[in-house]
Amino acid sequence: MQVHDIPIKFLSRDVAEKLCEAVGEVKKEVSQKEVERGKIMRIRVRVNINLPLCRGRVFTRKNGVKGWVTFKYEHLPNVCYWCGYLNHFDKDCERWIQSNGTFQLKDQEYGPWLCAASLPTHKNSMIIVRGYYEAKKKELEEEGRK
Repeated sequence: MQVHDIPIKFLSRDVAEKLCEAVGEVKKEVSQKEVERGKIMRIRVRVNINLPLCRGRVFTRKNGVKGWVTFKYEHLPNVCYWCGYLNHFDKDCERWIQSNGTFQLKDQEYGPWLCAASLPTHKNSMIIVRGYYEAKKKELEEEGRK
């Protein structure tokens, strides 16, 4: 999942993990693709699918000022925008059914903003230097002749 809007002063993996503990079990393995990407932190969390997704979390600074961080989830299979559960779509939601179809989009507690696009990882990058492979091939051929 991604944690957005952490104040720059507090932008660290430890802070993001503490915030994500409200969502589920935080996976503590450290990998380069899980670290911050600008103002966003990626943290791997085991989410309980029997509960609605957590949209974010209020935090309090030492001086008493409150703030809000937003949670976004990568690779969601489906999500009901009425209740936040992952096991059905909007039209199958008990809330929707009980409303007899009177709910409007403005009544949704969740939305497409909950689904985050996967962030690119740097390990997939490849730099090609012209002439390098040709020179390397020539070098190997010369060693083979010796």
